[in-house]
Amino acid sequence: AMIAAAARHLGGDPARVLLTGQSYGGRGVWAYAAARPSTFAAVAPICASSGPTAPLVAGLCCGDAACCPHVWAFHGANDVRAEVANTDAWVEALRADPRRPPSQEVRYARYDPAPPLDGPWEGHGADGLAYDDDDFWAWLAARECPACAADGPFAGVG
Repeated sequence: AMIAAAARHLGGDPARVLLTGQSYGGRGVWAYAAARPSTFAAVAPICASSGPTAPLVAGLCCGDAACCPHVWAFHGANDVRAEVANTDAWVEALRADPRRPPSQEVRYARYDPAPPLDGPWEGHGADGLAYDDDDFWAWLAARECPACAADGPFAGVG
């Protein structure tokens, strides 16, 4: 309801709703997108702090390109705060699931290394690398979900 209210108030294109977050926010991206896959044209979890579960993978592999967002996941191979194995497992599970339409790509940027290069947050800075990547922004801008605009929670908003 909050996102729909923001879209009504601020405007926007309901066919181009995007979701990204880092660390616990990346964990939230997986969970929120799996619960509402037809809301988002694309999702970009970064250094997600949790691995996949069967219900969450099923939510993102619905068998219909109209309700499966494109995915580009990011993680630092040297991350000491959130295990890179989480994102490895997510990407592997999504790519292997036969219910996920081939047209809905699953990309992965696994940085080796990611900043900072030492200390208690070593490798947890993949967000800076992702958000500084012009190709990432171009990819996001090119994602579209016409079914989200027609039938999703933002129908008629914008």
